[in-house]
Amino acid sequence: MAGFMLVERNVALLAACQAMLLSNNSTLIAINGLAGLALALGKPVLICGPRENIFHFLPEVRQFDSFEGVFRFLQTMKGKAA
Repeated sequence: MAGFMLVERNVALLAACQAMLLSNNSTLIAINGLAGLALALGKPVLICGPRENIFHFLPEVRQFDSFEGVFRFLQTMKGKAA
């Protein structure tokens, strides 16, 4: 069980790095692969900027032109979860 928790923590850290790297427009194959992992796990994928990876063109992926749009969307989702 402890090994699985470590894997979850590592994936969470990689996902955080993905957001950081994608916001800097640094595209790495390993980082873009995390978009596929997130989709496979049923996690929401939000993109700020242009779609650059094959996973980004899937209908489940939300694309925004600015961080303001992302934040507005997240606020809307936060209100629905409450």
